Amino acid sequence: MKIGIDIDEVLCETVRSFLKVVEVKKGIKKNFEDIFSYNLHEVFGISKGEILDLFEGFFKESFNSLKLIEGAREGVRFLEKNHELFFITNRCNSIKEETLEFLEKFVPDPKTHFSGEVYDGQGESKAEICKNLGIGVIVEDNGVNSIDYAKKGVKVLLLDKPWNQGCEHENIFRCNDWRKILEKIAEMECEK
Repeated sequence: MKIGIDIDEVLCETVRSFLKVVEVKKGIKKNFEDIFSYNLHEVFGISKGEILDLFEGFFKESFNSLKLIEGAREGVRFLEKNHELFFITNRCNSIKEETLEFLEKFVPDPKTHFSGEVYDGQGESKAEICKNLGIGVIVEDNGVNSIDYAKKGVKVLLLDKPWNQGCEHENIFRCNDWRKILEKIAEMECEK
């Protein structure tokens, strides 16, 4: 199968570390459980531009220190043996080099696609990238993107997070962890 894999909060714990940055730089303290939306400017009550600037600086300074989601490394290594993997992210092109360096810890020469839609409003959406590449399954944490994929016929393995509660569609399968993701992919293989 062709499988898409998001990066932030699917491979690495981004939000918990980013919360510390916002607290230090903006004086706004939030807990992980308080994150009700993937649109963090709404959560923190600051402009989208400020959030994007904070993220860009955060990624440039911290990309090597991000903690991996439990089971992600093993999950990716297991999947790459029998499937074609594509890493698809909303990260901006200005941190492309850092992102690729991070991904090479998992897979040599990773097939990586940067959507750009969040940062500059241009480029293909992540769902369009999946469609154009023939990706039938994606591992994601963003509820809005998940609905978009699901409506286009892509099966979504939605990693359970506070900001994606209530996200439902017949093509969305909620997973608590990477063990459940691998189990669901095994089920999908049997269905073919």
